Amino acid sequence: MYPVFLVVLVFTASAATFYVSPHGDDTRSGTSRASAFATPARAQQALGSAGNGGTVYLAAGSYSLGTTLAFGAADSNSRWATDPQDEARGQQAVLSGGVPIESWRSTGTKGHMAAALPPAFSAPFTQLWVMGDRAIRARSPNIQPQDTYARGYSTASVLTYEKS
Repeated sequence: MYPVFLVVLVFTASAATFYVSPHGDDTRSGTSRASAFATPARAQQALGSAGNGGTVYLAAGSYSLGTTLAFGAADSNSRWATDPQDEARGQQAVLSGGVPIESWRSTGTKGHMAAALPPAFSAPFTQLWVMGDRAIRARSPNIQPQDTYARGYSTASVLTYEKS
């Protein structure tokens, strides 16, 4: 009899790690803090190209999302987290779909303010935040039960606003 040798080769694919920073650049590799992507969408795209899932670390700060960041079955093998260095300092990453409204002006009525809505505005909107606090949206004193805002939300058809 001849001796038989069995050689088993095991290949393990290492999961990809990507970094995102509000000061990043989507043309970079995203593979380190120094070469971080600017947007979560770019990191999601890179994870998909990596093919075997991985981790995305978001640096502390605010990320304004122009479109919905949707996760599907292809994203199920990925992990998203605040960068551990920032988390250790108590800092957080915030993903926001909000649209900033600027150039507020007084209407002349006690405490009432108005602003032109930005071109990116799309109705209906359900929340208004001012300096980190949820604010009361404009409403009519002559509210009618059939009006949509009587049920807790507003649409552009029942609001009077200025377009910029």
